[in-house]
Amino acid sequence: MGLIVFILIGFYAILIGGFIVGYWRLPKYKPVKQEKQIHFSVIIPFRNEAHNLPYLLKSIASLDYPFQAFEVLFIDDESTDTSFLIIQEFINSHPSLSIRVLPSIRTTGSPKKDALSVGIDLAQNEWILTTDADCILEKTWLLALNDCIQTYAPKMVVAPVSITISHRVHFIHAYEQLDFLSLMGATIGGFGLGLPFLCNGANLAYEKEAFIAVHGFVNNDHIASGDDHFLLEKFVKTFSMDVCYLNSLEAGVTTRPQSHWKALISQRVRWASKASSYSFWFPKMVGNAVFLANLIAGIFVLALPFVFLGDTAFAKAIPTQFIMFSLITKWVVDFILLAQTASFFDRKKYLKWYPLIMICYPIITVYISIKALTSSYEWKGRRFKQ
Repeated sequence: MGLIVFILIGFYAILIGGFIVGYWRLPKYKPVKQEKQIHFSVIIPFRNEAHNLPYLLKSIASLDYPFQAFEVLFIDDESTDTSFLIIQEFINSHPSLSIRVLPSIRTTGSPKKDALSVGIDLAQNEWILTTDADCILEKTWLLALNDCIQTYAPKMVVAPVSITISHRVHFIHAYEQLDFLSLMGATIGGFGLGLPFLCNGANLAYEKEAFIAVHGFVNNDHIASGDDHFLLEKFVKTFSMDVCYLNSLEAGVTTRPQSHWKALISQRVRWASKASSYSFWFPKMVGNAVFLANLIAGIFVLALPFVFLGDTAFAKAIPTQFIMFSLITKWVVDFILLAQTASFFDRKKYLKWYPLIMICYPIITVYISIKALTSSYEWKGRRFKQ
């Protein structure tokens, strides 16, 4: 048993070490302003986002890009609040912007994929850009994407997403920041290793023709989440190296944090629920390795009180040195990946919470993984089954 645990923790450390190396292998992109402007269609599904839309709309109006070179399509997923009126008022006060509000058409088991499909079908431009209604866009967002596309001629561009900094930091905010940074670190590291396996639909760009060529969301539209991941899998399979990560905060967006634990857990369960449907070997391997490493770490964390209380029977079953070696190995490699990602996203202030979060994280992660496999979840006022 001890040998199996040693091998699993060792494999996890090698995996995270690979992401650390991949992170440094992927160069930071410095946009060089191009004379030509690519025309973008920005697709934004929304459902009851009246609180967040004013911030997003303000950032759209501030984009440093010719207004005639992009359009924005808001797709209303059966909102019951004042979201539509807020957007309509903005349209009336900004006549120079090309913005449309369209109703979603439900045809599958995934409301978001349905909304995106409506927008993509009606998009008038060559490149599709997706983001979320709770996001804020960098002023240079379209400029950076324009430069990247003209420089590398990709079919898909994955770009940075970060959580908005909270002025008053509580444990939940720090937990969400570090958890999200770990995902971004793995995303960047995967691209650096030449094994892209993660992306975020809050900041994703792709050619409309390429989307049609891979048959869009067909074959995974019965899964409520995963509009981004499954599309990435299709692009990687079809276009191989024509998928790139734009490693520049000038192309970044920020998304608002979850307000309470129930919403955060529900969001993470939604994300994890698609894992069983992955078709590529690498994300499956990563998911299993992360789950098993956190399961072991969670058990060992719960065992620590017995160790410190000098429970000899427990110490004989699992030597103290073995427990501490496993935990310290995991904590160190996790911290290195987090530290470099936090530095890139200017989130270093949250690292002081790491000593507390590293103890709780394995238990919460295992709980989310099990819940994602065994129960339904609620999101945006709807309940979804596995």
